[in-house]
Amino acid sequence: VQLFPDAKTLAIELAGDRRAEELARAQLYDWDAIFIPDHAFKRLPLSPDAQRKRLQPRKREFEQAISSEVARVRREAGSKEAKRLQKRLAKRFAKIESTLENQIEETERDDVDIYFDELGVDALFFDEAHLFKNALGTPKGAELGIAKTQPSQRAEDALQKSRWIHEQTGGHNVWILTATPVQNSPIEVWHMLNLCAPNLLKKYEIEYLDNFIDLFVRSAPEDRRKVSGDYKREQAVVGYRNLPEMRRIIDEALDVKSYDQLQQFYEENPGFGQPFSRPADNTIVE
Repeated sequence: VQLFPDAKTLAIELAGDRRAEELARAQLYDWDAIFIPDHAFKRLPLSPDAQRKRLQPRKREFEQAISSEVARVRREAGSKEAKRLQKRLAKRFAKIESTLENQIEETERDDVDIYFDELGVDALFFDEAHLFKNALGTPKGAELGIAKTQPSQRAEDALQKSRWIHEQTGGHNVWILTATPVQNSPIEVWHMLNLCAPNLLKKYEIEYLDNFIDLFVRSAPEDRRKVSGDYKREQAVVGYRNLPEMRRIIDEALDVKSYDQLQQFYEENPGFGQPFSRPADNTIVE
């Protein structure tokens, strides 16, 4: 608002009796920007048809990931272990598939006034984008302990809406803002790039998470203790590689600012806020 004082903006919550009025205003007027809190964003679903269209590619991605991981285990541990893994992953996939299909059925049952894809939205800006980084992972990532076995519904919802925007704009017009792009592993970076810049991942042939893992994650067999007290030898993350190349890819899409750069900005532009205390070590502010 400070940067664009003449902009026509609307803030909506999509709660209570004002929901229908807010959606009608959002659809009828030509707004420069509409602000909606992250907890309310999921209350504005894609239409069931749009959701189904995006469900099929997600299912194919996961099926491909299962096949790839089972083939790897067959090579390294034999057919018996591969069959066990395939059975376990098929069960997990069925649960995930059911969850995603139930979301579509829930949308059909709900009394929805206007769907996201009917509003005329042509761009998305995600503040606190780290909240949307836990979308569906892959079996390999899950086995290594660096990807979710059950996707965040909030992250999946944001991803599907971003994919819809990319389809309308030729792969553009999704931006992310976050002060904590990486908290645990570089896999979080992949998820956020998948949200805002899938064409960049495709350019470097890492649009599939397993390809990203193969290129940048080092793993090795380690003995892990189970709940029963027994030890089992499993693949585990032991480090990362090709970090300069990863950073170059990140820099193509993300404009990363350090603490000192932000402090200088606020000192030179006091109208935009006050300098703040230094964050924890190694925190990247973007």
